[in-house]
Amino acid sequence: MEPLFTTETAYTLDEFKKFDFRVMRKSIISIYIMLAAIILLDAVLALLKKDWAGINTAIIIAVAFIAVYFPFSLDKKVKDTYNSNKTITKTVARIEFFEDGFTEATDHSTYNFKYSDLNSVIETQTNFYLMIAKNQGVIIVKENCSAELIEFIQKLKNDK
Repeated sequence: MEPLFTTETAYTLDEFKKFDFRVMRKSIISIYIMLAAIILLDAVLALLKKDWAGINTAIIIAVAFIAVYFPFSLDKKVKDTYNSNKTITKTVARIEFFEDGFTEATDHSTYNFKYSDLNSVIETQTNFYLMIAKNQGVIIVKENCSAELIEFIQKLKNDK
């Protein structure tokens, strides 16, 4: 059976990072909210004690954590995960879309998915993520898609 549409995605570190950060977005936001609540509590306690040095220290520590350590730590984790999986580095996936599902084929494996089994379809400025679980999906680079394929995937997204 001939596919309706075909595209390819090179699983580069950059694409893997974009996917990972988009999928982890809710968790990252939750961490920032919890951190902000802790800082606020610390600031209120410092104000009640009139401990201005404590407020300054709390703010400096929070800003350092938010601006430096947390993003660096996440970036390092994503790189380590990507580099530990030899079946994904330097891999190009060929994704073929059919009436009722799609396939993703690489040199290492071929997977078949039904559209009805998709958990969700996430769209960003540059990509689609066809999510087969909350943390697992197929990366589609819009730049590698025809206008018709983009429209087709957007319809899938709207149907979810």
